[in-house]
Amino acid sequence: AGCGKWAAAAGLPLWLLSPATQAALALAFFVAFPTSLAILPRGWGNLIRRRDPDMDSLVAIGVSAGWAGSVWGWLSQSWQPFFYEPVALMAVIVLGRSLEARLRKRASESASELVSIPDLACAADGQPVLVENIRPGDELLIPLGQRVPVDSELVSSSASL
Repeated sequence: AGCGKWAAAAGLPLWLLSPATQAALALAFFVAFPTSLAILPRGWGNLIRRRDPDMDSLVAIGVSAGWAGSVWGWLSQSWQPFFYEPVALMAVIVLGRSLEARLRKRASESASELVSIPDLACAADGQPVLVENIRPGDELLIPLGQRVPVDSELVSSSASL
């Protein structure tokens, strides 16, 4: 109520100084701005200096336009600002990048596991044999838990404690 009386006395629209607008401005400044510090300079740099726009350039244009349009509308009293949109855009981008990083890590770990599979297997007679020498119809003895990088069919299996 105090903010509304002051805004009315100054001839300003209520939404200009409303708590919701102030909260949106603070959220946009303290959340979207710091999280975009890594993206905006790189995006604008790729667009202007290198003339090679990428996804960061699109994000930089979107966040900057949302922020600038909101500030202009707020200060000029032309329209109600929309500070939440740049924040939402940055949240989606940051979430997407964190998911991408997690999936890349998983893919890298899976590739490392494939590389660590041994190149030796045991023939049915117990002698070691190189994987490249295994032919269709060969029977192999594979200890429990060991992996062999060949396509195969399980003929028999047994285990005991």
